[in-house]
Amino acid sequence: MSAERVIVAWSDDRDGLGDIRTNASADGGATFLEEDVRADADVPGANESLFPSLCADGTDVWVVWEDLRSGYADVYVNSSEDGGATWSLVDLRIDRGPP
Repeated sequence: MSAERVIVAWSDDRDGLGDIRTNASADGGATFLEEDVRADADVPGANESLFPSLCADGTDVWVVWEDLRSGYADVYVNSSEDGGATWSLVDLRIDRGPP
């Protein structure tokens, strides 16, 4: 990933309960996308998603977070192939805990 690219992630409750939102900058943070992008793929605001963390390799970006959609604190991941401008329409639970 270019040293000029910046991607940020946070939990945002504008639709109800917290969703994972991201935004990206190609100029070191001087400007960002006009609109942030939702990275979790469940119903907006329906379940609490918290504590996002990002990892990147070139323009491939992954975000992981704690998600309570099953009633338990599960770990989910989603990916972006365009530096965080868009995210996969499907996120993936990656922990092996209760349902």
